[in-house]
Amino acid sequence: CLTESTTQAISLAKDLLRKHWSIEAPVERLSGENLNFLVGRNPSENRVLKITIDPEADVPLEEQVLKRLLSEGIQVPKAIPSREG
Repeated sequence: CLTESTTQAISLAKDLLRKHWSIEAPVERLSGENLNFLVGRNPSENRVLKITIDPEADVPLEEQVLKRLLSEGIQVPKAIPSREG
């Protein structure tokens, strides 16, 4: 059973996907310290939406680490810029 907070988080995720990426897809809450969502149902096209809720988080650093790992051939999620960049 989904809790009210999970339902609200899924609604927020769907709104953000529509507004910033023009994506309409099923969304499922994943575990993690932030708000993480599996977007889509087709494994070859799935995406993860991460909403950082920690005001102390260093998102640019996280993105740099992921880019570096990816450049070394380590499979990690790749950031997809929003329509605004």
